[in-house]
Amino acid sequence: MSGVERSRTILKWMSPIAFVLAAVGISAGCQPTLTQEARAGINSVRIDTDISLPERMDWGNDSGAGGPLWFAAITVGAEIASIPRKLSQSRVIRLLMDENNIAPGRMIATQFKEQLETRQVFPSIVETDGDAAFTFEILSYGLMWDSSRVPWPPYPLKPVLKVVVCLKKPDGTLIWRNRAETFDSTGEVDGYVYNEYIQNPSLLRRGFEQAASKIVSQFMKNIRAHEP
Repeated sequence: MSGVERSRTILKWMSPIAFVLAAVGISAGCQPTLTQEARAGINSVRIDTDISLPERMDWGNDSGAGGPLWFAAITVGAEIASIPRKLSQSRVIRLLMDENNIAPGRMIATQFKEQLETRQVFPSIVETDGDAAFTFEILSYGLMWDSSRVPWPPYPLKPVLKVVVCLKKPDGTLIWRNRAETFDSTGEVDGYVYNEYIQNPSLLRRGFEQAASKIVSQFMKNIRAHEP
């Protein structure tokens, strides 16, 4: 089978799958924009601040980000050998976050509430009950290498987040769902090497606050405070 025929065969099989996935996304309420029409009848909202972190923390280039390909190819043996050390470092950072009350989920919820209030998206934001509630799920988080500004190791580690937000009514009806993420090469989030974070945990807090701000900004772009 030629390369062209193989590609056509793959597309033939993938097309129905893509259609099904798209249909699932639509039925799941993956609306890109939270419009005024969708918010009709919602006068008060609650923002859930109970947002847990995934058990596993992304680290270095575990998700495919980080160092350039030539470096990865040369050091593949070293990368395999360093896996236990890398995992140990990620555990230390997680403990550091817990000890210093560095909670990316709470940062996101706090900044999100501030933006909703500033833009007056809803008449009222309440602590309990409400006509609907915003909930957040952190799909992934961690410290990833940023090799965009440093030509050789050690690369600075930059906080990254991938988050989903949902707006639901008390009966579970999904009104809006959106996803946002930060990347290791964006300039809006500061990065430092491992030892700098250990010596000064406030750098870790600031980095995740910056990442949370990026997440909230992306969400807010998809929330219309007032229809034109």
